[in-house]
Parts: sequence; C-alpha cells; structure tokens
Amino acid sequence: LVSIVGSAIRGRRRQYETRAILADLTAGENLLQTALDAGRLGALELHLPDYELEASDICIGFFGRKPGEPFTYADLLAAVHSDDRARRLAVLDQAIATGGDYSIEYRNVWPDGSQHWVDVRARAVRRPDGSIRSLVGVCSDITARKTAEIERETLLAQLAAERTALAELTATLE
Repeated sequence: LVSIVGSAIRGRRRQYETRAILADLTAGENLLQTALDAGRLGALELHLPDYELEASDICIGFFGRKPGEPFTYADLLAAVHSDDRARRLAVLDQAIATGGDYSIEYRNVWPDGSQHWVDVRARAVRRPDGSIRSLVGVCSDITARKTAEIERETLLAQLAAERTALAELTATLE
C-alpha cells in the first residue's frame, strides 16, 4: 500500500511538472507569435525530403492569398517570378546541401497578376542523425523598399545621363 501511494504521489508530481512546462511553452509560443505579428513577419516551415510546406496566414498573404487558403510548396513555386526561379532554387539547393542558412529576396506574382517582393530567411533543423528535417524561417514583404530602390536607381541613371549630356554640350560650346 505504501509503494502504491508513493507511486501515485510521484505520478501526480510529474503531472504538475508537465503542466508547468506546457504553460511555459504556451507562454513562449504566444510571445513569439506576438513578436512575429509586430514585425509583420510570416512564419514558414519546409519539411524535407517531401517538400511539405507549412506557412502562417501572414506568409500566405505575402503571396497574394487569403488567410486559411491552402498554400502548398507547388503553389509557392508557381508564384515565384519566372526570372527569379533558377536563382531561388540554387539558393535552396545550397542550403539543403550544406545545412547553411537560406536567405534570398525574390519577386512573386500574385493571382491578380501583380508583382511583389519577399525576403525569405530560414535555418536548417536537424534530426538526431544529423540529416536535415526541415527549414524553418520567416518571410517579409519588401515590395515598398524594392520599389523605392528601383525608383532611386532610375532617377540616378537619369541624372547621370543629363550630366553627361550637359558635359558634352559644354565641351562642344568651348
């Protein structure tokens, strides 16, 4: 009887410890989600070797989809701008082959045909045997920044062309 009571007490103690651990994990997960939301960062996980994609609603939104809408790895691939597909694939293959970080900016085409830019960064998560289980990371919409950069480059090119034309005109007048 004493050993049964002792066993029951130990079991109850483990139950309380497990509850406390779960509460801490839930609180940590809530803090992480709050930080992601505050930073307007989408979360994603690409499970290997099957290339099964899990993406948050914010991440899905960066590809022009509505929250809760299905979004598979095939959907992501189809959304990547045709001029950026090979470069994106090379960066992904390199990250998988080496276990290094995955970091890339590329354009995607939304279902309405508009083009947008995303910055995607991920890190390998390994299995106990050392093989890569998945890539886990974040994505952000950088369309406004890229648009401003393109406008700035265009303006600088125009200014350089005007300056060259002015220099040529000055040289012919002298």
